[in-house]
Amino acid sequence: MANAEMIVSNDIVVVEYFRDAACAQEAILEVHFDLCCCCFTWTFGQDSSAVEPAGYTLMDNNFSWTVQGHQDKCKDPVDFPDHTFHKFAATTCGQQTSGRTYYTKIKEVKHRSEACAAMSQSSLTCRQGAFPNEAFNDNWAWTNPNNSSESSGGNGNPVEHECMSNKSSGSKVHSSPSPLPSPLPSTSAAVGLRIVSPFLALAIVALTNYLI
Repeated sequence: MANAEMIVSNDIVVVEYFRDAACAQEAILEVHFDLCCCCFTWTFGQDSSAVEPAGYTLMDNNFSWTVQGHQDKCKDPVDFPDHTFHKFAATTCGQQTSGRTYYTKIKEVKHRSEACAAMSQSSLTCRQGAFPNEAFNDNWAWTNPNNSSESSGGNGNPVEHECMSNKSSGSKVHSSPSPLPSPLPSTSAAVGLRIVSPFLALAIVALTNYLI
């Protein structure tokens, strides 16, 4: 990715996380953000993070996302507003300024010719562990070390995102809204049309055609 390359909304962006400032050591985390997922989640250690499409910013060789911390679902409002973090990655190594201190770098951008609206959510990989070959940890558990009353966690059962609830019916996320039906006449107008005599109606039509 030496040349400028625009990241677009149906890409998969592969981001590596590092402890060292040169991003030269072995990555501690590698997230494959599928931008077509209506909600993307991953676990690292005993914690979970979520991000939804509205949280992405796409640029040339630059990508940012808003993390909903300690959640395995995308929510509005989020569970912990003070644990919403703004992250970024570029083709060069960069230090995060929000949340934990570590470094990120874009490893790869996978382009697809198919639009998100043409893909079924059930065919996408929208959950992962610390690496794409690791399963999401459904038993994750988090407690705020500074406030034990703040805690969250999985229940051991896979979570299905609410935005995927219509996948069995063939509904697609990001699809264009159906056109709205033509407005019906108001009740008073409808009543008025019913009481007009046929002869008067014909006269109105004839006059309209003459004026046109």
